[in-house]
Amino acid sequence: IRVNLNDGKPVIEEDEFLFEPGMTVNKDFTLSNTGTADVRYRIYLADVTGDLAASLEFTIKRGGDVLFCGSAAELERVDACVSDAVLAPGHVDVLTASVRLLPAAVGDGRGQSASFDLCAQATQVKNNEGGAF
Repeated sequence: IRVNLNDGKPVIEEDEFLFEPGMTVNKDFTLSNTGTADVRYRIYLADVTGDLAASLEFTIKRGGDVLFCGSAAELERVDACVSDAVLAPGHVDVLTASVRLLPAAVGDGRGQSASFDLCAQATQVKNNEGGAF
């Protein structure tokens, strides 16, 4: 199995900052099944750091379906954002990531930072009835 997350490009570029509490950054990205087997996938965060990380709220959507809404810490969990649909070989899902700096963020957010990697992992559907990652 093999998947391609956004053609290797960052979903959110470094210059797309969250300047003030309540601001949201919305970005579309793709997940392509470049392998030869049907897969299910999960989207998750890795390497979350910074004093503003606890003040970020993430929403991941596929079309009108919300796959996940919650904190950075919640999106780091293995089972937080798992696709409910099978992604067939050669198919592409277009997803939207929304990252909001919560209004209750400490101060005005200036001089503070957060960093994270948005990642994807896939598991084959065949011979994996439980869908374990």
